[in-house]
Amino acid sequence: MLRNVRKMLKNRKGFTLVEVIVVAVIVAVLAAVAIPLYLGYVESSKANVANNLAGSAASFLAAAKNTGK
Repeated sequence: MLRNVRKMLKNRKGFTLVEVIVVAVIVAVLAAVAIPLYLGYVESSKANVANNLAGSAASFLAAAKNTGK
C-alpha cells in the first residue's frame, strides 16, 4: 500500500489545470482587493505631502514677513 502511494507520488509531474486555475483565481481576488487599497494609500500620502509643503511655505512666509521690512 505505502509502496503504491510512493510510486504514484514519484510519477506525478507538474500541476493539473484545475490547480492552476484555482491559484489564478486566488491571486486575482487578492489583487482585486490589494490594488485599490494601495492606490488609496498612495493618494493619501501625496495629499499629506502637499499639506506639509503648504504648511512649511506658510511658516516661511510668516517668518519672512516678521523679519523683513
